[in-house]
Parts: sequence; structure tokens; C-alpha cells
Amino acid sequence: LTLGMEKCVYDTVQSIQGINPNTKPADRGGFPSGGASLPSFSLVNVQETNIVEDFISRQFYQQKQLVRKMTQKASQEEINR
Repeated sequence: LTLGMEKCVYDTVQSIQGINPNTKPADRGGFPSGGASLPSFSLVNVQETNIVEDFISRQFYQQKQLVRKMTQKASQEEINR
């Protein structure tokens, strides 16, 4: 049961990252060894893009924009003094 749960989490995370859990890596045996030959236990379909990276990129962009706005506001306040 625990091994099945672990494979479910592993396959799901791989799918979210855009990696097909049924593909056997050339340098490894898959989950944990040879698991790529087993059916996928993923809870989501394999994504076309890594949604984790997309989310992090959007968050970083938003933070960068916020810092830029705060810096501009502080500079403007300094000029107005």
C-alpha cells in the first residue's frame, strides 16, 4: 500500500513537471527501479509545460514589478522633498 502511494505521488509530480512517468530514463530504471514499466498512478495528465516553473516565474515577475513600483515611488517622494 505504501509503495503504491509513493508511486502515485512520484508519478503525479513527474506529470506536473511535464515528464511522462511511463518513459524509462536512459540512466535510471524509473520508479524505484523499473517502475516505468508499471502503469502510471498519476492523478493528473502529463502537462505540456512545467506548471511549477510557470507558477514560480509568474510569482517572481510579480515580486519584481512590486519592487520596481516601490522603488519608483520612493524615488519620486525623494525628488518631491
